[in-house]
Amino acid sequence: MTGASGRLRSNWPQEPTIAAAAIAAQRQRRWAVASFPLEQCSAMDRVHATQHFVTQTTYSDAEGWTAIELLETSGGAKAVVARVVFWDAQGQFALELGVPELPLTIVEELIAEARSTIEFR
Repeated sequence: MTGASGRLRSNWPQEPTIAAAAIAAQRQRRWAVASFPLEQCSAMDRVHATQHFVTQTTYSDAEGWTAIELLETSGGAKAVVARVVFWDAQGQFALELGVPELPLTIVEELIAEARSTIEFR
């Protein structure tokens, strides 16, 4: 759509909608509970520049997924920054990012680890 000035005009709302706020809240809850129940150490243990990355395997039978989580360690604290999830109902993998940027080599290794580690029927 174009306005009177001939410029393209967006129909997207400028303020966050209630639906967008609900999605953001759901995403926060999902990342907050991401590190339960299995927490097995996986293959990756890499230093990239000043960042240290490790992976762990986790799952939820109730929600029907298994994931390889990428954790960034800093001063003894660990934070989940990404994960590759296999959803049973969909029968496919999904990449979820919790930060705006990650080194591509780390993401590629995370995906390769998930494909080789997560078993599905």
